[in-house]
Amino acid sequence: MRMSVQRAQFEVTSSEFVEWIVFLNEEQTKRTKQDFYLASIAAEVRKGNVKHPRKVKISHLFITYAKKKVKLTVKEKTAEAKKFFGALLGGSTTKRKRRKR
Repeated sequence: MRMSVQRAQFEVTSSEFVEWIVFLNEEQTKRTKQDFYLASIAAEVRKGNVKHPRKVKISHLFITYAKKKVKLTVKEKTAEAKKFFGALLGGSTTKRKRRKR
């Protein structure tokens, strides 16, 4: 289901938005059955091309992601969400002066 940016801003709180960002970041690094299947195939291919095939492990063939462990306060989370929505809409979080015409 698709939703416009304006509707999303109206329906989603900033803290809920931050929770979704955290969830999606964790979901990207989660290993699936397909990852294990492809790593096992790669391990078998690698075993055929090395001097010591018993040393090849499936775990060596997974992509590892560096995780940043940063604890944000509620104020920092809110500020980050405001920055994101401001950038998304092309505005800034500071008030602009109007030009006289």
